[in-house]
Amino acid sequence: MLLVIVIITATLLRFWDFTSIPFMHDEFSAIFRAQFGTFKELILKGIIPDAHPPGVQTFIFLIIKLFGVSEPVLKFPFLLTGVGSVILVYLVAEKWFGKITALMSASLIAVLQYNIFYSQLIRPYEPGLFFSLATVYFWTKIVFDDKIKTSDWIWFILFYTLNGYIHAFTIFFDLLVYLTGLLFINKKRVKKYIFSGLTAFMLMLPSLIIFIIQFKRGDIGGWLGKPEKDFIIEYFKYIFHFSGFFFSVVLFITLYFSFKYKNDKKFSKFRIIGISWFLITFLVAYFYSVFRFPVIQNSTLYFVFPFLVMVFFSFIGNMPLKMTLLSLSLILFTGISTLILDREHYRLMYHQGLNEIPKQVIEDIKKYNNPAVVLQAPQTRMFDYYFKKYGNTPAYFKLEKNDEIKNVLNYVTENKRDFLIVGIADYAPFTFLETVKSKYGYVAERITSQNMEYWVLSKKYFKGFKKTAEFSKTLKEIPGFEINRNEKYKGSITIYPDSTKFDYYDVLNAKLTVNKTSQHCPDAILVTDWNKKDNKRYYWSGKYFCNFYTENDSVYYVTFSSRIMNFKNIPGNSRIKFYVWKRDSSVININSLKVYTTRMDPVEIGLYKKIH
Repeated sequence: MLLVIVIITATLLRFWDFTSIPFMHDEFSAIFRAQFGTFKELILKGIIPDAHPPGVQTFIFLIIKLFGVSEPVLKFPFLLTGVGSVILVYLVAEKWFGKITALMSASLIAVLQYNIFYSQLIRPYEPGLFFSLATVYFWTKIVFDDKIKTSDWIWFILFYTLNGYIHAFTIFFDLLVYLTGLLFINKKRVKKYIFSGLTAFMLMLPSLIIFIIQFKRGDIGGWLGKPEKDFIIEYFKYIFHFSGFFFSVVLFITLYFSFKYKNDKKFSKFRIIGISWFLITFLVAYFYSVFRFPVIQNSTLYFVFPFLVMVFFSFIGNMPLKMTLLSLSLILFTGISTLILDREHYRLMYHQGLNEIPKQVIEDIKKYNNPAVVLQAPQTRMFDYYFKKYGNTPAYFKLEKNDEIKNVLNYVTENKRDFLIVGIADYAPFTFLETVKSKYGYVAERITSQNMEYWVLSKKYFKGFKKTAEFSKTLKEIPGFEINRNEKYKGSITIYPDSTKFDYYDVLNAKLTVNKTSQHCPDAILVTDWNKKDNKRYYWSGKYFCNFYTENDSVYYVTFSSRIMNFKNIPGNSRIKFYVWKRDSSVININSLKVYTTRMDPVEIGLYKKIH
C-alpha cells in the first residue's frame, strides 16, 4: 500500500498537465537532428556530430516518423521511464537493504526536482537511469542470489546492452557494474558471466564505434565551463531544493530511525558498492573536466545518484507501520512543498522563453499597434515552432549567434516604430539589449521567467511606463571628450570588484555615446581590460565601433555587457579598466562613457539555481 502511494505521487508530479510542458533548447536540438529522410542520414548528420550514443536519438527519429512532432507524444515515453525508475529504485534497494530502505529511497526520488526535471525532458537522462537501474537489478540477481533463472541472464544482457546506447556515462557505468561483478561473482558462474559480458559487448559495438569516433574528435565535452571547487556542495544543495528545512527533515529521519531501528542485516558490501559507484563516477568526470574537456554537470551524476540515496537510508531497519507512514509522509510533504513553493518548478518549467515569448509577442503586437520585434535564440525556428502552434507567425528580426549588432540597429532604425519588443532566450549576451535600450527612453513591460528576458521599449512616455535608467545602477561616468588625430588611448574608467561587490546576478555594462563626425566609422575599440593584482590579465574584451555604427543616426552607442556569473572566482584586488583604443587618424567626439550594472532576475536560471 505504501509503495502504491509513492508510485501515485511520482506519477502525478511527473505527469501533471504534461501536455503543457514545452520543449527546451536541448530538446529542440535533438528534434532538429532527428528530422532526416533516411536512417543513414540520421547517423551521419544527426548522431555522429553530436556527443551522445545513438539510442535516444534513434528513438526520437522513429517517433517523429510515426507521429510527427508534438510535446505530449514525444515526452510521454520519457515520463513513463521516470515513473519506472522510481519503481526500480524500490526493487533494487529492497534486494540490497530491505523494504524500509526501499520505501524511503523511492519516496525521495519520487519528489526530487532533480528526477522530475529529467523525467520531463526528451533527452538521454531518464532512459539512462531506467536502464541503469534495470541492469543493476538483474546484475544483483546473477551475482548474489543463490538461485537464478536463465531469463535473469537474458534480461541482464538486454538492459546492459540498451544502456550502452544511451549516454557516455551509462557506457562508463556499464563498465563499472561489470568489473564490480568480477569481484563478487560465484566461481561456478564466472564463465557465464564472461560470456554474457562478451555478448553484450558485441551487441553494443555499433554504439561503441560511434562513441569512439566522437571521442577521437575530442569534443564529447568542452561546451561547459570547468567545474568549481565547490561543485559537489552546490550539487547537493540543488538535490535538496536549496532548502535547509527539506535537508534537515530527511537527515533527521535517517539519523533518528537509524539509531532507534538499526538495520542489523549484513549488507555492508552493497554500501561499499553504492558509494564507490558514485565516487568513482564523480572523480572521473571531475578530473576529466579539469584536465581535458568539461563534462561534469548535474546530469553526469544522474545515473549513480540513486545508489547513494539507497546507502543513505540503508541504516534504517524494520520500523512499525505507523513510524514508516510518518517518515514517508514527512519526506513526501516537505519534498512536494519545497518543489512547488521554493523551487517553483511548475511555473518555471511550463513557462520558458522559447514558448512564452511567442505567446507574449502575439498579444503585444495588437496591444502596441504593430511594434518592431527583435527575438534572439540559438535557432529562431524554435520560436517559429511556437508561433505556428499558437496560430500566428509575425514578421520579426531573427537574431542568432553570428548576427552583428549593427544589423539589429539598422532594423530598429529603419522601422521607425515608437515601440520595440525584445525577446531573449537561451542566455544570449546582453550587449545588443543594452544598445537598443539606449535608443528608447522608457520601458512599458519587462517579463522574466526561465530562460527568458522580455522587454517592450518605448520612445514616448505613457502612464505606468518606467524610465530605462531605472533598470540600471551607475558605477562611474565621465563627461564628453574628444580624441584627436594623434591620440591612441583616451577616456578611462577603473572599477575595483573588491569595493564594488558584484552580485552573482549582476550584469556589468559599459556604454560609449559617440557623436557622429563623419560618414565613415573610425577604427576604434571600446576596451575592457581586467587585471589581477599582479597585473596578469584575467579577462579582455574589445568592442569595435564599426559593429555599432549606423548610417542614419547622428549618435551611436558602443556597448559592452557581460554577466558576472560568467566570471568564476573573481580575483581579489583586481581592477577593471574601460577605455577607448583608436587605431587610425580619425577624430572621435565622445559624448560620455558610463559604466553601470543591470540585474538578471534569478528565475531566469531558476530550474538550476536558487531563486529565493
